Amino acid sequence: EGSSEPWALYFGADYVNTRLSASGPPSAAPAEFDSSMVRARVGTRVLGGIGLELHYGIDQADEDAGEVTTDAYYGVYFVPTAKLYDWLELAFPIGYGRSEFDDSGEALGSVAYGVDVEIPIKGLWGALPDLRLTGGGMVYYQKSDGRVYGINTGLRYDF
Repeated sequence: EGSSEPWALYFGADYVNTRLSASGPPSAAPAEFDSSMVRARVGTRVLGGIGLELHYGIDQADEDAGEVTTDAYYGVYFVPTAKLYDWLELAFPIGYGRSEFDDSGEALGSVAYGVDVEIPIKGLWGALPDLRLTGGGMVYYQKSDGRVYGINTGLRYDF
């Protein structure tokens, strides 16, 4: 009988600053709003260099002038990775994201993609836990009526 290895799970949490840019008629200037969220990610490696991640966002907006709340954010992504050194990896989330802003009830969902730089601190010193410093950018929504994009920074822990 062959034994199968258990799935290697990981969990990440990021602080994300987003920008919502809504397009209007050709003569109108786009309306731009800022928002922020804490994004929780859980994932596993489905193949050697490809992960599958689920995302969930929790609003952190202060609701100052020009700021909107992130009422909901969900996403599912395939994440190809490239290991450049023991201490540096690149991750490329590609999938589907869905967001709702400012109690509008209107869901913005589309193909979403991005790039993350991950620094496994265990690669710097083997006695440390399998923690990674992460930072990057994502395009969460992009259609003719608007765009949602953001930058993120956080931590990821591999079990």
